[in-house]
Amino acid sequence: QKEGTLFAQPFNAKKRTLGGKSVRIVDNVFFNVAGWAGFGASQNGTLIYRTGNKSQFMWFDRAGKQIGTAGQPENHMSFFDLSPDGKQIAMRWRDPKTSSLDIWLMDWARNIPSHFTEDPSVDSYPVWSPDGLRVAFASFRKGDGGIYEKKAGGVGEESALLDSPDNEYPQAWSKDGRFLAYVKQTGSKWGIYILPLFGERKPFPIDESPGNQWRPSFSFDGKW
Repeated sequence: QKEGTLFAQPFNAKKRTLGGKSVRIVDNVFFNVAGWAGFGASQNGTLIYRTGNKSQFMWFDRAGKQIGTAGQPENHMSFFDLSPDGKQIAMRWRDPKTSSLDIWLMDWARNIPSHFTEDPSVDSYPVWSPDGLRVAFASFRKGDGGIYEKKAGGVGEESALLDSPDNEYPQAWSKDGRFLAYVKQTGSKWGIYILPLFGERKPFPIDESPGNQWRPSFSFDGKW
């Protein structure tokens, strides 16, 4: 598939190479930025596929009633965070020109997205600082997923907050700005860790019990 359009092309199983002309089969097939698509083919040639691939940000009140939308229906608006003042959305989005996965900021009132990171590697998991001045994010620019930050105004270079041989993904920033919660992947194990943003900045685990942990969030008072 290419950008939601499914193609068929002859394949040489012995040489493991594609050959001949590709044939367009169907449009609007759901696909993921990691490369997989929602389709399957049976032995008798019947094709089944899932349609649609665009996402739409929506506002809901506390009663569950939709009260508005933000931005336009687009592809790959996954992994996002709302700014503390509620005026901007930091999101991972595929650059339509280069196809690279970057962090974008969107002024939802004006529906204007702007490029925030432009490294050729994958940038993802944006998290706003509580003062709204910085955005932390995961980046694979050194091969593994380190945690970086950049000023929300877009001025200046990114700086590394945490860089290790493991993959780390920021998830939440404490209200006082002193701690960043993140998930670390070590082999097949996923665990929740806290990175102090002061002193020696030595990370420590929150839960070392068996199993995998994911999606941490700070309580409003920062005690939990």
